[in-house]
Amino acid sequence: MRGIGVNNIDHRLRQVDFNDQDSTGLFPWLGVKIKDIESQNALLLVGSNVRKDQPMINHRIRKASMSGAKVMCVNPLELEFNYNVDIQCVSDPVEMLNTLATIAKASYTLSKNKIPAGLNDLLSSVRVSKTAKTIAENLHEAKDSVIFLGNFTVQHPGYSTLRALSSVIADNTASKLGYLGESANTAGAWLAGLIPHRKEAGDSVDVAGMNAAQMLSHPKKVYILHDVELEFDSDNPQQARAAMDQAECVIAVTPYASASLREYAEIILPSAAYSETSGTF
Repeated sequence: MRGIGVNNIDHRLRQVDFNDQDSTGLFPWLGVKIKDIESQNALLLVGSNVRKDQPMINHRIRKASMSGAKVMCVNPLELEFNYNVDIQCVSDPVEMLNTLATIAKASYTLSKNKIPAGLNDLLSSVRVSKTAKTIAENLHEAKDSVIFLGNFTVQHPGYSTLRALSSVIADNTASKLGYLGESANTAGAWLAGLIPHRKEAGDSVDVAGMNAAQMLSHPKKVYILHDVELEFDSDNPQQARAAMDQAECVIAVTPYASASLREYAEIILPSAAYSETSGTF
């Protein structure tokens, strides 16, 4: 597609906030080696149902917990874990920003860092709670600690703010910051250039294309869908379907010719399923 001048390329169908995509690293990674997760002394999960979304990572966190690690989380709903969670902060998605901001503000009392101008207004408006102070102290006092951003965070309308807050908490408490990949090969998609503002291996593009949300909110004449079922894979299925119905041509490369796909796709090209493709995972 880049060879014929198309830069409207994206795989982030459930993400809605792209404000900081230019400052994101080469690709979202764990921040630690997988085997080192179980040796962490403190872990903070931000917007993550890790037991369901990344069960193998959850197994490593469980081993860390059983070895005495303090596990804490900030989520938009109460979740069931199969290990002890020391602190579980539950607040609605909007309030999640303030909850994380209180932890960030508490972390500044443990460091000599200055609050960045971009976060000053938000942090000045919140009060540090006892829980926020405990979370910050647990991370700061741990020999090895990590903060993980999960699926809820990536899909949050304030993702860029949550990411910035998590980053300052990590800096102030000497913790590592990592991302729990939304899909099986999220990191590979970034490295392969399946994003509108970078080519493969992070090379810059002359003109950045539209992100996934823009492509669907501003309907195009032609869409090419690769291994995508928009009614299940997009943040706004109704909007996505409306964009497909308005398009002049939809080309789908997929192993699944679903009933809804056959309603709007002019061309369907078969591909192998993930379980039939060598090296997919």
